Amino acid sequence: MLFCKECGKQLKKGAEFCQECGRPVEQDSAQQSSVEEKRMDTRTSNRAPEPPKQISKKTKGKLIAAGVAVVLLIGGYKAGAYFTDKDRMIDRFETAVHNNDQETVARLLSSQNSNLEINKDNVKGFMAYFQKHPNEVNDMIELLEVESQAIDKGINLDKALNNKYGYGKEIVPLQLVQKGKTSFLFDKYTIEARPMYVEVETAYKDTAIYIEGKKVGTAASNHYSKKYGPYLPGLYKVEGKYKTGFVDLVTKDTVSLMDDTNKKNVSLDLEGEDIAFDLGTNPSNMKGTLFIDGKKVKLNPFKTSEFGPVVTDGSMNMKVTANFPWGEMTSKNIPIDSNDIQYNFGRDKDLENSLMETVAAENKNLIKVYITGRPNELKNVTDHYKYTMGESVSDGGTDTEYSKFQYLGTTFDLDTSELEYTDEDQWQATIDGKESYNIDYGSGLEKEETVVKYKLVYNEEKKKWLLDDLEDTYGSFSENVKEIKEEHPKVYQVQAAKSEDNSNDDSEVTADDTDTDTDTDIEDKSESVDEGSLGTADLTLFMTEYMDATMKSIKSHDFSIAAPYIDPAGKKYNEQKEYTAYLNKKNITEDLLNFEVTNVEPIANGYQVNTSEEYNITYGDGSVKHKKFKSVHKVLQLANGSLGVNELISSTEVN
Repeated sequence: MLFCKECGKQLKKGAEFCQECGRPVEQDSAQQSSVEEKRMDTRTSNRAPEPPKQISKKTKGKLIAAGVAVVLLIGGYKAGAYFTDKDRMIDRFETAVHNNDQETVARLLSSQNSNLEINKDNVKGFMAYFQKHPNEVNDMIELLEVESQAIDKGINLDKALNNKYGYGKEIVPLQLVQKGKTSFLFDKYTIEARPMYVEVETAYKDTAIYIEGKKVGTAASNHYSKKYGPYLPGLYKVEGKYKTGFVDLVTKDTVSLMDDTNKKNVSLDLEGEDIAFDLGTNPSNMKGTLFIDGKKVKLNPFKTSEFGPVVTDGSMNMKVTANFPWGEMTSKNIPIDSNDIQYNFGRDKDLENSLMETVAAENKNLIKVYITGRPNELKNVTDHYKYTMGESVSDGGTDTEYSKFQYLGTTFDLDTSELEYTDEDQWQATIDGKESYNIDYGSGLEKEETVVKYKLVYNEEKKKWLLDDLEDTYGSFSENVKEIKEEHPKVYQVQAAKSEDNSNDDSEVTADDTDTDTDTDIEDKSESVDEGSLGTADLTLFMTEYMDATMKSIKSHDFSIAAPYIDPAGKKYNEQKEYTAYLNKKNITEDLLNFEVTNVEPIANGYQVNTSEEYNITYGDGSVKHKKFKSVHKVLQLANGSLGVNELISSTEVN
């Protein structure tokens, strides 16, 4: 009985090729001897025959049967030894790996772990590793051969490795293992693969986890970690996919499970971040809508200051729409290029235009105040601003007998506009501007420029922005500017009184005759003013300023803010100083809701001013009480010409 030496298939008698694998059949020595014997018989056929010995049929049958049995045993043993040879198995394994023969590799591999299924499909990662690292195939085969030699010599594998490489056994992903016997005669060997695992970590809950394109799990929480496997040693692609309300985030990683450990950690760092954004100070009931790349997001950006994850490479943008007392405003598209974004609605174009138009108009009106001395020329301003400008004019006067003014316009720096909601529960906006004038102090018109920061407040009752204050500023202007200029600026001239006898006469205000433009509406003559007394409007301005300073001094724990409005020689000075300290000690604050001057009466050296006030008073325990008062104040004309509250004559709480 003959067998193919390549595939082990039984051969038909006389076959020249194996019908299974096609390998040529080699005749063995027994066959060759038979042929030679036949040749010898032919050569000696002419000799005289010797009388043959007679063998019985029974004996002949036994001999034939014994011969056949011996042949079968010898052939079967040789075939069994050949096909179970471990070195031949290693050779076949090497050839299959080089040829990317996944089916043969799967047939030659095994695992002790019953959960590790080995088939043509799941050896792809194993084969992918050696496709990428072909030079390591020889290293792997060489190690298996060392293991085979150690088995043949009956020596410890550590010793064999030490003899070969100079070091002992390492934990390797493949190992030659003897598993039982074949037909109870031959050792059966297999190449055993260690089961390998992937420890996957991801930051976001609900991230879908894929290994080699197959979904293996979903993150059950933020900062999730779980071990997946077992897998054959090899190269594997691990993916994380996370769908948010803003963007679909995907991350990929390739992990090599060929190390001396059976577990590899993979961190799926999705390329997204949670971002925080600051929209400035706003009322507690403020509502708005957030858009990411034009898509509406279901959160109120004034209540929730963080969202994500999103990519922060600037490829995404956000904008916010909100309703304000003066109308809806929408922010610019803001690139998401960091995890900390700030935006101020003061940069809204419509708001900027409203602020600039108000300021420019009042700057023009302020010229009238300076040349007439009448603060009522100001229109869209607060009482505080009107009073301040009136004081400035009365304190400054004119520097020369003749003075000319020409207002040229104001240039605004649009990168300085800001909007905020103040502690006084009021919307406030600021913007920097550069005022330009031509002024003649006696030697001709010369251009002057002043850079100031304007503060405006929104009056919800009048539904308009009012100029409230200004202060000098010295920062350089950006290139993002807008100029509002006078198209035909007039030159105004003020002629001051020439003698003490007519010191109370009107100052003459005229427009330069060379300019006939009538856009600037101003009277030729100012009204007669009694400089010895102040009217209700003037006292109202002063008292409003005083009450505003008092509220600020209480909130900031700084009496000096209110001190300039109080007569230092009067009873009110120490009373208010002590009262401010007491409120601060008890953690009591006052919010002035309404204030009104109800009556003004002249008295010796001053005035008696009646007022009505309405407060919310917050006490140290958090309780709030609403109170109204009617008060009587003594206001005196001080030596320096200014006004000062001398005494609180009475203050009565009313229902």
